[in-house]
Amino acid sequence: CTICTTNDLNEACTIIKELKLKGVIANMQSSDTCGKENKSDDAVARKKTTIIAEEKPKSKLLKRVFNFIEIAVIIFLIFALSTGKLNLVMMDLYASINGNDYANNPYIEMVLNHKPFNDGETYVEAFARSFDSNNWTYFKADNGQRIVQVVSYYKDIPDDKMIMQIAVTPQDREGTSFWIEPYAMKVSGQDLSNYEMNIVLAAIFKNDVANRIGELFFYSLFY
Repeated sequence: CTICTTNDLNEACTIIKELKLKGVIANMQSSDTCGKENKSDDAVARKKTTIIAEEKPKSKLLKRVFNFIEIAVIIFLIFALSTGKLNLVMMDLYASINGNDYANNPYIEMVLNHKPFNDGETYVEAFARSFDSNNWTYFKADNGQRIVQVVSYYKDIPDDKMIMQIAVTPQDREGTSFWIEPYAMKVSGQDLSNYEMNIVLAAIFKNDVANRIGELFFYSLFY
C-alpha cells in the first residue's frame, strides 16, 4: 500500500528508515535511491517520490497456513463421507475440541442424560443426589474406547473419593446409536470387581432398583 508521496528525496529516505525501525518493509518508486547525493538537481528535487510498504512475510506465512488448513478439512470430510462414519468422526472431533466442557461434549452429555432404568433417574440426577460433588470428564483410552469418567466426593470425607468410568460404544458403523455401560470403578483407591461395582450402582440408583423390585414382586403375585 502507498504510505505517502513527497517531493523531497531526503524526507522520503528518512521516512523509510523510520518505518524499517518499526518493522515495516518499504521502498521508493523512484529512479534515485537513498545514499546517492542529489547536488542541486532541480529536476530530481521536484520529482515526486512515492513510498510503498510491502506485504509482511508473516502475512504470506499465515496465508499458507490457512491454505493448509482448508486442504486438511477437505481431506477430512472426504474420508468421513467415504467411510460412512461422518457422524461418528464429527462427534469425536467435537469431543476433542470441547474437552471436558460437559455442556458441549456429546459423549459426556449422552451419559449425563442416560437413564439405566428407562423412565428412572438419569446418571446426573442419581449422582447429584448421592454425592456432594461430581466432576465429569472425557477421554479416549489407548484401545480406542470412549470413556466418560466421574470423580465423586463427600464434603465430610474430602480425602475419600469414588472414580467411575462409563464406556460409550457405537452400536453401528455410522455412530447413530450408542451402548452406555459401566466400565470400571475405584473406591478409596481400591479397584472393584464387576459384582462389587453393581452393588455400588444399585445403592446410587436405589430408588429405581426399589421400584423395579416392587414391579417384579407385584407381577409375580398376579401373573
